[in-house]
Amino acid sequence: MKERGALVGSLLAGLLESFNGKMRDECLNVHWFADVEEARSMIEDWGRDHTQVQPHSSLGNRTPSELAAALSIQVGLQRLAS
Repeated sequence: MKERGALVGSLLAGLLESFNGKMRDECLNVHWFADVEEARSMIEDWGRDHTQVQPHSSLGNRTPSELAAALSIQVGLQRLAS
């Protein structure tokens, strides 16, 4: 069981590192923020775009929102079948 936890921890660390790199490259290094409020607003916009608009190759070229919807439908169908 400990090995599974270590694997999950490694996967999460990799995902977070990838996300942080994309955020830095696509948002933080591109914009000059005048103040904290502007930074918050632009970072929120980028995050929304990243999770709802941009497809990800690791998700079969779907957005995270599309994948979540597909999985939700699949789980619902499995529950109906059982």
